[in-house]
Amino acid sequence: MRPLKAMMIGLIITGFITACGGRIPAPANFVTEPLSYHQALNHRAKQIKSISGELSVEIWERGKRLSVRQLFASLPPQRLRMDTLTPFDQPLATVIFNDGLLSLHDREAGRFMMGEASVSNFERLTRLRLKPSDMSTLLAGQIPRLQDQGGEVIWDEVRGRAVLVLKRGIQRQVISFDQKDTTPRMMALYESEVLMVRVLLADYSQSEPKLPRQLRVEIPQGEIKVNTTLVDYTLNPRLPEIAFKIEPPPGLETQSF
Repeated sequence: MRPLKAMMIGLIITGFITACGGRIPAPANFVTEPLSYHQALNHRAKQIKSISGELSVEIWERGKRLSVRQLFASLPPQRLRMDTLTPFDQPLATVIFNDGLLSLHDREAGRFMMGEASVSNFERLTRLRLKPSDMSTLLAGQIPRLQDQGGEVIWDEVRGRAVLVLKRGIQRQVISFDQKDTTPRMMALYESEVLMVRVLLADYSQSEPKLPRQLRVEIPQGEIKVNTTLVDYTLNPRLPEIAFKIEPPPGLETQSF
């Protein structure tokens, strides 16, 4: 009887979804107040003050694939360090973001560069059209927001998720949440209604604070997709200030971005 009962329940659910045109209706407890979702994101920021670990990174650019390993440390949103490794675990290049300054030590090319921590400079180093502070925030399982209050909440009937919509000038940001535990699952940023970047968060850890172990960043205009997997990590480590400082090695002149 149990298989029959399960089959009947499945048919009922299928019939219900079909009757709704394949849409998933909002649950009875669906919260339409933006404050609840801002509070959920603020709570994550309080839970995760810092993070360090190892990343497996896969970069797709116009059909070409590059795979690298990185060590990273993040104090969101002000600081970030990423060390790209050779196949023999030797440091190949180091990128450091410290407040308003961005630095690169490219050992393979024998160059040292410093400059403003702007979107364009960070994109040159990582292919990602993001603020360095945004990447620091994302690696800590958090979502950078256009504003930390207000907005509009709607229900995504296709994916069955709550969506927070934020606007500032020509920018519009949408953040979708899992209705069960209010974890952020997707963030998209538009400028003049053109999609600039989409971020997908998946494979959350089971224990609190829940951390997305897979992060996918898509830049449609550059045909770029970056898949990042947390291989190993430590939550809330004590990261010394020196970890986010770097000086040009002897014999290398400092170049500007």
